[in-house]
Amino acid sequence: MFNLKSLVAFSAIAVFSSVSAAPAGALEDRQVQACAYLCGDHFFQGTCLTFCTQHDQCANFGTGFNDWISSIRVPNAPQISCVFYEHASCTGASLATDYDETLHDGNGWWADRISSMRCRVNYILPPKA
Repeated sequence: MFNLKSLVAFSAIAVFSSVSAAPAGALEDRQVQACAYLCGDHFFQGTCLTFCTQHDQCANFGTGFNDWISSIRVPNAPQISCVFYEHASCTGASLATDYDETLHDGNGWWADRISSMRCRVNYILPPKA
């Protein structure tokens, strides 16, 4: 069962307020977040949440979400790409993606195995005129 504090902490949504494109090297100097949409069941069913982390920082999923994820969507791909890890602290086997993944596909090895992630903001698009 999820408590309210966990859901609030894990459901923050990133807001990009840049007015011009920035090269990847300049992103480290800003407080830029990258987010992934994660679901507990395959085909984006069951409980889902948006999990955000600072650009290029490892984030552990922690109690209630460790070894729980069965579907992944990186909503702003290819501007954002993420690597998901088997163990905490971004260690162990890794799965890099910048598109939708249903982790039960193939041999299903990644389903319910992910413990941490690291996402990069590759670039920020300028606002539409």
